[in-house]
Amino acid sequence: MDIQQLDKYHKSLDEFSRGNSQPIKMLYSHGDDAFLANPFGFTAIGWSQVSDALDFASSKFKDGEVKNFQLIAKYLGAELAIIFEIEKWKAKVGGREEVSSFDNIPSEFQKLTIPAAKYQKFTTATGKMTEVLITAWQKIWEMAPEDFGGTRTYQADFEIYDQRARDPANTILDIYIGIK
Repeated sequence: MDIQQLDKYHKSLDEFSRGNSQPIKMLYSHGDDAFLANPFGFTAIGWSQVSDALDFASSKFKDGEVKNFQLIAKYLGAELAIIFEIEKWKAKVGGREEVSSFDNIPSEFQKLTIPAAKYQKFTTATGKMTEVLITAWQKIWEMAPEDFGGTRTYQADFEIYDQRARDPANTILDIYIGIK
């Protein structure tokens, strides 16, 4: 991925804010390695689910405009790009007629506090980031309650991306599952 691809992504997000998912879909992998953490539903894994999730999410927006992007961090490799940006945009959301700005994020959304609780920790094998993440979550979803050492609470599950995740071709992640 290069700066031209990043520019295509930014332009496609502007279209997305107006309800058009097609340009952004052209930039995604169309294979089983595609995944999307979707704010309007489940985490989509594989192109078919990602494509449907992008269509559904973009259908929630209209008359939008992306104003700018604040780059926080990026990794650009030959086969993988990881970009962490704060997007500044506005749109009509969920059928509303007033335009909502995404510039002024309420303070309660600017930091994440993980609740004190009991967690079961899972450490992944080493591998490509997308494969490691998808495989780990697939195994977790298939687990029985007794495999967790307690019953899942579904209150807070989270992943840790530390120094072991800096190389996307040789990533190790810790996944914490909330249990009681």
